[in-house]
Amino acid sequence: VSVELEPLVKGSLLHIDGQLAGPAGDGLRLLRETPIRDALGDQLDSWTLSGDMSAQVGLAIPLGADAKLADQQVDVKLAGNRLQLTDLKLDFSEIYGPLRFTRQQGLSSAGLNARLWQAPVQAQIMERDYDGKLGTQIALKGAVDSKLLAQWTQRPELLFMEGEIPYAARLDLPP
Repeated sequence: VSVELEPLVKGSLLHIDGQLAGPAGDGLRLLRETPIRDALGDQLDSWTLSGDMSAQVGLAIPLGADAKLADQQVDVKLAGNRLQLTDLKLDFSEIYGPLRFTRQQGLSSAGLNARLWQAPVQAQIMERDYDGKLGTQIALKGAVDSKLLAQWTQRPELLFMEGEIPYAARLDLPP
């Protein structure tokens, strides 16, 4: 961890840079229980993340200075994690790949690999404009067994199908 205090004309700017390693749930808490929440809102409140993670964190915190100088960058590396979106009844396992949060770009990932519905899935996370406010969009691509899809959607007509159904899905998390 390195800490640097930058004097400004009005107040100071505290820079904190560090590396973290530990439970992935703590990384999720960092996104939910710090000023980063101002950018993400409550969209992560129903998520649980388990397993271990490593992260690089860079913070700029204004002390008596203009709040617009605040900055955050959090780079997380996931390796074999599990993410549960309880409100949507989605359970991702064996998650591998990078995750990034910056104040300017929000939550993003160029590519995560995981398992969903007992099958491989690829995911990309990006910020999207929702009527002038930034929200998160997750693009998913994979295939699902028709019986598992029928169970998840509670649509019995899907039981007339057999085999895997390829899908490209989008999960929108507006602010």
